[in-house]
Amino acid sequence: MTRRYREVDASEIPVRTRRAAESAVAFASTHLGIIRPEVRWFVACPPTVGEMFAGMTSAMAPGPPPGSFEVDEAILGQTASDELVWLRANLGARRTAEVAMHEVAHVFQRRLMGSPQGSLEYDGREAQARAYETDLREIARSIANATTEGA
Repeated sequence: MTRRYREVDASEIPVRTRRAAESAVAFASTHLGIIRPEVRWFVACPPTVGEMFAGMTSAMAPGPPPGSFEVDEAILGQTASDELVWLRANLGARRTAEVAMHEVAHVFQRRLMGSPQGSLEYDGREAQARAYETDLREIARSIANATTEGA
Protein backbone atom coordinates (compact mmCIF):
# COMPACT_ATOMS: atom_id res chain seq x y z
CA MET A 1 0.00 0.00 0.00
CA THR A 2 1.42 3.35 -1.03
CA ARG A 3 1.71 6.02 1.66
CA ARG A 4 1.80 9.73 0.97
CA TYR A 5 3.67 12.30 3.02
CA ARG A 6 4.25 16.03 2.74
CA GLU A 7 6.99 18.32 3.94
CA VAL A 8 6.36 20.64 6.88
CA ASP A 9 8.44 23.60 7.91
CA ALA A 10 10.82 23.08 10.83
CA SER A 11 9.04 25.89 12.69
CA GLU A 12 5.99 23.59 12.99
CA ILE A 13 8.00 20.96 14.92
CA PRO A 14 8.05 21.14 18.74
CA VAL A 15 11.28 22.82 19.83
CA ARG A 16 12.37 19.88 22.00
CA THR A 17 11.93 17.40 19.13
CA ARG A 18 13.73 19.68 16.68
CA ARG A 19 16.65 20.22 19.06
CA ALA A 20 16.91 16.49 19.81
CA ALA A 21 17.10 15.79 16.08
CA GLU A 22 19.77 18.44 15.54
CA SER A 23 21.85 17.08 18.41
CA ALA A 24 21.46 13.47 17.26
CA VAL A 25 22.43 14.35 13.68
CA ALA A 26 25.44 16.30 14.96
CA PHE A 27 26.51 13.41 17.21
CA ALA A 28 26.12 10.70 14.56
CA SER A 29 27.83 12.81 11.89
CA THR A 30 30.81 13.43 14.14
CA HIS A 31 30.88 9.78 15.26
CA LEU A 32 30.86 8.56 11.64
CA GLY A 33 33.25 11.26 10.44
CA ILE A 34 30.98 12.87 7.84
CA ILE A 35 29.73 16.37 7.13
CA ARG A 36 26.41 16.96 8.84
CA PRO A 37 23.42 16.48 6.51
CA GLU A 38 20.48 18.85 6.39
CA VAL A 39 17.28 17.82 8.22
CA ARG A 40 13.80 18.17 6.75
CA TRP A 41 10.47 17.17 8.28
CA PHE A 42 7.37 15.39 6.98
CA VAL A 43 3.90 14.33 8.11
CA ALA A 44 1.30 11.95 6.71
CA CYS A 45 -0.69 13.47 3.84
CA PRO A 46 -4.22 12.05 3.61
CA PRO A 47 -6.22 12.08 0.38
CA THR A 48 -7.44 15.49 -0.67
CA VAL A 49 -11.13 16.39 -0.98
CA GLY A 50 -10.73 16.33 -4.77
CA GLU A 51 -9.29 12.81 -4.65
CA MET A 52 -12.10 11.57 -2.41
CA PHE A 53 -14.74 13.15 -4.65
CA ALA A 54 -13.13 11.59 -7.74
CA GLY A 55 -13.16 8.19 -6.02
CA MET A 56 -16.86 8.45 -5.23
CA THR A 57 -17.91 9.66 -8.68
CA SER A 58 -15.48 7.79 -10.94
CA ALA A 59 -14.18 11.16 -12.12
CA MET A 60 -10.57 11.76 -13.07
CA ALA A 61 -8.50 12.18 -9.90
CA PRO A 62 -6.44 15.34 -9.50
CA GLY A 63 -2.69 15.09 -9.07
CA PRO A 64 -1.09 14.82 -5.63
CA PRO A 65 -0.69 17.98 -3.55
CA PRO A 66 2.44 20.05 -4.23
CA GLY A 67 5.38 19.12 -2.00
CA SER A 68 4.09 15.61 -1.32
CA PHE A 69 5.88 12.34 -1.97
CA GLU A 70 4.83 8.71 -1.94
CA VAL A 71 6.59 5.59 -0.70
CA ASP A 72 5.61 1.93 -0.66
CA GLU A 73 5.41 1.56 3.12
CA ALA A 74 5.01 3.57 6.30
CA ILE A 75 8.26 5.31 7.22
CA LEU A 76 9.71 7.17 10.20
CA GLY A 77 12.55 8.71 8.22
CA GLN A 78 14.36 8.46 4.95
CA THR A 79 17.50 9.54 3.19
CA ALA A 80 16.84 11.13 -0.15
CA SER A 81 20.47 11.91 -0.92
CA ASP A 82 23.84 11.97 0.75
CA GLU A 83 23.15 15.54 1.89
CA LEU A 84 19.69 15.24 3.44
CA VAL A 85 17.67 13.26 5.98
CA TRP A 86 13.89 13.37 6.33
CA LEU A 87 12.33 12.81 9.75
CA ARG A 88 8.69 12.23 10.63
CA ALA A 89 7.41 15.21 12.60
CA ASN A 90 5.33 13.50 15.29
CA LEU A 91 7.67 11.01 16.95
CA GLY A 92 8.69 12.90 20.09
CA ALA A 93 12.22 13.82 21.11
CA ARG A 94 13.63 10.38 22.02
CA ARG A 95 12.31 8.43 19.04
CA THR A 96 13.25 11.29 16.70
CA ALA A 97 16.84 11.17 17.99
CA GLU A 98 16.96 7.40 17.34
CA VAL A 99 15.56 7.74 13.83
CA ALA A 100 17.92 10.63 13.09
CA MET A 101 20.93 8.47 13.97
CA HIS A 102 19.57 5.65 11.79
CA GLU A 103 19.18 8.02 8.84
CA VAL A 104 22.66 9.53 9.32
CA ALA A 105 24.01 5.97 9.11
CA HIS A 106 22.31 5.73 5.69
CA VAL A 107 23.93 9.03 4.65
CA PHE A 108 27.30 7.57 5.66
CA GLN A 109 26.58 4.46 3.57
CA ARG A 110 25.58 6.50 0.52
CA ARG A 111 28.68 8.69 0.78
CA LEU A 112 30.93 5.66 1.16
CA MET A 113 29.37 3.27 -1.38
CA GLY A 114 26.77 5.17 -3.42
CA SER A 115 23.17 4.02 -3.80
CA PRO A 116 22.40 0.38 -2.98
CA GLN A 117 22.50 -1.95 -5.97
CA GLY A 118 19.66 -4.40 -5.53
CA SER A 119 17.51 -5.69 -2.71
CA LEU A 120 20.23 -7.72 -0.96
CA GLU A 121 22.48 -4.71 -0.61
CA TYR A 122 19.51 -2.56 0.46
CA ASP A 123 18.54 -5.13 3.12
CA GLY A 124 22.13 -5.30 4.37
CA ARG A 125 22.38 -1.55 4.67
CA GLU A 126 19.05 -1.40 6.48
CA ALA A 127 20.25 -4.03 8.97
CA GLN A 128 23.47 -2.08 9.53
CA ALA A 129 21.56 1.19 10.12
CA ARG A 130 19.17 -0.59 12.53
CA ALA A 131 22.15 -1.98 14.45
CA TYR A 132 23.71 1.50 14.62
CA GLU A 133 20.42 2.92 15.93
CA THR A 134 20.12 0.13 18.51
CA ASP A 135 23.74 0.48 19.65
CA LEU A 136 23.24 4.22 20.21
CA ARG A 137 19.78 4.02 21.78
CA GLU A 138 21.08 5.13 25.19
CA ILE A 139 22.83 8.10 23.62
CA ALA A 140 19.57 9.05 21.90
CA ARG A 141 17.78 8.79 25.24
CA SER A 142 20.43 11.00 26.87
CA ILE A 143 20.11 13.55 24.07
CA ALA A 144 16.33 13.64 24.48
CA ASN A 145 16.55 13.93 28.28
CA ALA A 146 19.07 16.78 28.01
CA THR A 147 16.96 18.67 25.48
CA THR A 148 14.56 21.32 26.72
CA GLU A 149 11.88 23.53 25.18
CA GLY A 150 13.34 26.80 26.42
CA ALA A 151 16.02 28.95 24.89
